[in-house]
Amino acid sequence: MGTVQTNSLTCVAAINTSDSNPVFSRALRAMTWSTVSTGANTIIGLAGFFILVRILGPTNYGLVAMATVALAIPTALAGDALSQALIQQKKLDKSAQTSTFILELSIALVMCAILLASAGMIAQTFDEPIVETLIIALSPVLLLKSAASVPSAQLRRNLQFKAIAFITAGSTLISMIVGVTLALLDYGYWALVAMQLTQPGVRTVSVFVASRWLPTATPSWSSLRPLLHFNLHTLVLRLMRALTANLPRALIGAILGATALGLFDVSRRLFKRISSLLIQPLTNVTLPVASKLQNDIEGLRQWHRFSSVAITALAYPMYIGIAAIMPAAGPLLFGEQWLDAILPMQLMMLVGVRNATAIFNGGILRGRGKPELTTRIAATTLAISCLLLPVSVGFGVSAVIGAMLVGSIASWLVGTYYVDRELGTGVAKQVLIGWESLVSACIMFIVITAAPFLLPATLSAGVVLPLLVLLGAATHYLALWILQRDMAQLFATLTRAVLARDRKAIKKLLKGNLPGLS
Repeated sequence: MGTVQTNSLTCVAAINTSDSNPVFSRALRAMTWSTVSTGANTIIGLAGFFILVRILGPTNYGLVAMATVALAIPTALAGDALSQALIQQKKLDKSAQTSTFILELSIALVMCAILLASAGMIAQTFDEPIVETLIIALSPVLLLKSAASVPSAQLRRNLQFKAIAFITAGSTLISMIVGVTLALLDYGYWALVAMQLTQPGVRTVSVFVASRWLPTATPSWSSLRPLLHFNLHTLVLRLMRALTANLPRALIGAILGATALGLFDVSRRLFKRISSLLIQPLTNVTLPVASKLQNDIEGLRQWHRFSSVAITALAYPMYIGIAAIMPAAGPLLFGEQWLDAILPMQLMMLVGVRNATAIFNGGILRGRGKPELTTRIAATTLAISCLLLPVSVGFGVSAVIGAMLVGSIASWLVGTYYVDRELGTGVAKQVLIGWESLVSACIMFIVITAAPFLLPATLSAGVVLPLLVLLGAATHYLALWILQRDMAQLFATLTRAVLARDRKAIKKLLKGNLPGLS
């Protein structure tokens, strides 16, 4: 875990040394601000998250999760699905933006009407009458996300991630303040509902101000024709991903009840928070960067190599490290009422190990103008989910997450094949990228898992947890040093330079040759 930051900084050199392509320089600046955004967002989100889970408990989270399951398909169709094509296009007609904006709002209105009409029936399916009220309360989220989609696409298309960083962190902070305040005032699940309304509301207003975009151009439906192919596959892709993500929640809620769904949903929320910190900075910029490089195969290969090394270096030690310390961290951070969520949280972290590169591969393929390939990847995952989830739900929440892990591995393998077909990267090379970090992380897991049995039983959890974190960091670094000494030494040198704020030393290191990228 201790080598993560330096590893990500090391990987930046893969693009810094490619002065011939100006897109790389813009991509790095965008990724820096994306990292700031996700870092601030995750820190704020986790702080509020740990407070809220202690106050609200599994059942409140489960009831809200039942309502958000109902919103999943409408959000997939009425969110920002159509605006993704605006990012991918090399040249953009202004009338296409206005037309997209009107179309997305129209779809959102239709989805809202359908949602309101079916709220009672959905509540009966879960056998929880309050779910109907929660669905009605959350339905405006569809309109807010649709309204923000085109100006958000403008910011991403232009790689304006500095503005996105402030918007994301600010909207998260305001929503967390609202949620924690209402939770402390004993409003229960309404605290979570208020958060889910506040965050997109603040974001919608902010993206319009930051992008300075308004639907002033005359709408022209003919301007949408060049976007039709991309949009159709994007809609199908989002629909399949929504089904894949929400099928386990629907089954758990309907069969195992609100408390079990709360355990699953909090495990999933923690996973998403960690994933946003580790993966989102790269995935945020992958589509716009890959779109700009879509005809530059060598440039795409360089970006793929850089991103693959960065993601695996981050994902392996962090996900596996968090899974290892969860038995000690869970009771301390979440409270005794969440003890049954520890194993699901550990398994969810393992899903992240493979999910990281799988999601990144999809961004590369879509930027290349091949959305149909990502559709096939999503279809594979959905098919496996439909086969395994109905069987696994009878064995509990942990079995459901195990089935999700199988799906994520299959998705990654299919994506690896398609990326190799498009870029000629080699399947074996993709599979083996970062193997040293993976093996080191597995050794770290074994050491952390065994360590509590060797420590004095009198030590408090507040002492044991930081000891395990330090032990894990040292173990991962030592194992990496044994497996690939050059990379471990580079990590150590770069860490010292960063801590000393020695810019000359950092610049010199970033111009060197990097292990793992050849």
